[in-house]
Amino acid sequence: MTRKSLDDQGVSGTLGSVFLIVVVVAGMAVLMVAVISQPHPQNVPAMTAEVITTPTSLALRHDGGDTLNVGDFKILADGLDKTNAFNVQSAWSIGQTLTYAGYDPQHPPRTIEIVYTGGGASQVIEQLWVPTPAVTPTTNTSP
Repeated sequence: MTRKSLDDQGVSGTLGSVFLIVVVVAGMAVLMVAVISQPHPQNVPAMTAEVITTPTSLALRHDGGDTLNVGDFKILADGLDKTNAFNVQSAWSIGQTLTYAGYDPQHPPRTIEIVYTGGGASQVIEQLWVPTPAVTPTTNTSP
């Protein structure tokens, strides 16, 4: 019968502990690199807008915030891209009004969203509810 050396058991236990420590440290290093190396958040413009409705038209007025450049945003009416119907020239700045060319007073949109699309991302920066246009009463002038 052969006797096991006590030194062999001590070496294997020490090597196992060192190996376990190396694996844990390497895993933590990979995790830290993944957390620290996240891309910087994109600068998304901020703005406010107002919906202006009449019985025959709908317009959006830029009430404040950043200027939006053509190609960097979309205007969605009830989820459908209607940017071209608003006829944006080059940029939309504070105080400017965009008129909706495709407005149908019989079927007005319920919501309008202004979506920032610059930098490859897509983020809603303003969501507006469209008020029901006021109906002007007609008077009967015939005798």
